[in-house]
Amino acid sequence: AATIARVSEWRDRLRETTMWGLGPSATCALLLLPILWPYAELARSEGLVRNFAETRRCSATWNDYLYTGSRVHFDLWSERFRESSSDANFPGVIVTGMVVLGLIGTGSRSPRARMWLGVIVGSVLLSMLPRAPGFTWLHEHLPVFGALRCYSRAGQIALVGMGVLAGYGAARLMAATTTVRAATLAGIALVAGVNLEAMRAPFWYSDFAGIPPIYDRLRDEAHAVVVEVPFYDRRAFFRNADYMINA
Repeated sequence: AATIARVSEWRDRLRETTMWGLGPSATCALLLLPILWPYAELARSEGLVRNFAETRRCSATWNDYLYTGSRVHFDLWSERFRESSSDANFPGVIVTGMVVLGLIGTGSRSPRARMWLGVIVGSVLLSMLPRAPGFTWLHEHLPVFGALRCYSRAGQIALVGMGVLAGYGAARLMAATTTVRAATLAGIALVAGVNLEAMRAPFWYSDFAGIPPIYDRLRDEAHAVVVEVPFYDRRAFFRNADYMINA
């Protein structure tokens, strides 16, 4: 998506652009090969693959981009999108405002701004890809489309792009101030406001009481099979941490 956004410029430097693109791509492939190879072998030998229904269930809808756990927004309006969302991808009011301000200003004429806009659009579309017509065929015939566990995570990349583009809006806002003091105050207000929007505090912690003694009886069992109940759903998956510690 970023390449398409700047294709008119990079077309004139095709050889240089191709080399810069192939180098990082080859490096990433080499780094990922030892990690992905066991999964490929497991799929080949045991037939353990992710089905389409599971992939679609962990893809985004527009609700993902309206859901946030922020203390400011959750109770006020965002909680209604919780059950229908896979991820919390709402960028925030201030960041969105800064992005709009940047794009209607000099940012819309900046090649780098167009590139990051392409990253945002591409990431959002990728997060929703399993819901697109024709994806079922792609998932069944091209293994790479079944390799991603949760397409909705691509929305996090869109949030990174929003943060970058918000910088263009912040720069335009700073340029509109008349004094250094005003620019400083505006910068402090933006940083404070963005963090206030994203804040999920307070966090509640509980004391670790140790591993229950019953597990001592299983320590020397070579083939012990343990089933932990209850089975928590995806909204309370963090409670499975106790089971992992016990194991």
